[in-house]
Amino acid sequence: MTLLAFIYIVANNEVLVGTETEIKRLTGKITENLFSEVEELVKALQFYRSQEIIITFISYPSALRLEWEKDVSILEKTSIYLK
Repeated sequence: MTLLAFIYIVANNEVLVGTETEIKRLTGKITENLFSEVEELVKALQFYRSQEIIITFISYPSALRLEWEKDVSILEKTSIYLK
């Protein structure tokens, strides 16, 4: 399985999510934020999601999409209940 990764680009206030190779190709940097499990990646991205930080998916495999959208649904329902 391809490892998914992310890197936070401070200058752009943006998190790039993709494979380790894609991130290195785009940024020229190596990230230590590597994940073999989609659930762990989504959990790690929660910190950035809760702030006003842009999250850009370079790769968006179906397993990641399903987990991300499931998590969004939970957050939206929580937000509705808190209002």
